[in-house]
Amino acid sequence: MIEKNWILWEDEKFKVSTPKNPHIGPNEGCHIKVSPREKIEKSWDDPELAGETFELAARISKVVIQEKLADWINIQNNGNWGLLPGRKLNFHIHVYGRKKERKTWGKPIKLPELPDTFKNQPLSGKEREILKIRFKELLG
Repeated sequence: MIEKNWILWEDEKFKVSTPKNPHIGPNEGCHIKVSPREKIEKSWDDPELAGETFELAARISKVVIQEKLADWINIQNNGNWGLLPGRKLNFHIHVYGRKKERKTWGKPIKLPELPDTFKNQPLSGKEREILKIRFKELLG
């Protein structure tokens, strides 16, 4: 199986990654996923774990802003693709960094309608390494 994400930080409870084909590319901001290791389908299946995941996403967002990879963050639990035929629900959080000087600033994120129907550039290797270092500093 081909890995679709680069791991930026992980521990025994969570994994933070960035997609190789993000929903939005670095020209507009960034896309980071925060996933609990314990698999749940929906946030309401385990509100405590969902809350911890959102808190981690907020901490991750702060680093993205501090490193000037974005000027604003949208934190979302989408999950719609898990409802498609042949797919499974899997709770995770998306951190979408938004850049003020770009064309989508202040507008809703236009997410890809279906999996694998979009082609966006990933974060650069340098950006990924900076985030790895900063997440490790912040989170241990």
